Amino acid sequence: MIDNQKNNTMQFVFWKRATILAMSIFFSLGAFSQGEMLTKGETINYINRVVKRAVGYNAVWIGCGPGKLAEISRASFEASGDDVVYTMDSKAYDKDRCMASSKSYKYVFSPVYIKTVTMKKVEGTSIAYAKISFTNKGLVRFTDKGEKFWSEDVSMYFVLAEPKNFESLKKALFHLKDLASAEEDPFGE
Repeated sequence: MIDNQKNNTMQFVFWKRATILAMSIFFSLGAFSQGEMLTKGETINYINRVVKRAVGYNAVWIGCGPGKLAEISRASFEASGDDVVYTMDSKAYDKDRCMASSKSYKYVFSPVYIKTVTMKKVEGTSIAYAKISFTNKGLVRFTDKGEKFWSEDVSMYFVLAEPKNFESLKKALFHLKDLASAEEDPFGE
C-alpha cells in the first residue's frame, strides 16, 4: 500500500511538472509569435531599407517636362536628434537617356506630428510613394538645391512589389510616431 501511494505521489509530481513545463512553453511561444515591438532605431533602419530599394527605379517627375524620366539615384532615412531626415537624389533624363538635370531633396521632420500616410502610385513604373501629411502646416523643413522651404507633406518613394509593402511602411511610420511621442511626453496619452 505504501508503495502504491509512493507511485501515485511520484506520478502526480511528474504530471504536475510536465503540465507546468508545457504551459510555460505554450505561453512563451505565444509571446514570441506576437513579436516584440521594434525600437526607434530598428524602425528607422527598417524604413531606411525600404526607401533604399527604390534606388535605380524611374519615376515620372513633376516639372521634368515631356519625355523625361527621373531615376532615383540615392535615398536614405535616418535619425537626427529628435527629428528624422528623408533624403532623395534623382537624375532626370530626356528620351535619349541624356542626363538633363539632377535634384536633391531633403525633408527634416518630427514623426510626432504625422497625421496620415496615403499611397500614390506612379503610373507606368514599379514604384509608388507614401504621401505623409502632418497635423499642421509648416512642420517639415525641405531643402531643394540648397534653398530651404517649409513643406506640408513628404513624398517617400518605395518599390511597389505588392500592396503589403505600403501597409508595412505605413505601420512602421505610425510605430515611429508612437515611439517619438512616448519619448517626447512619456506620461501623455
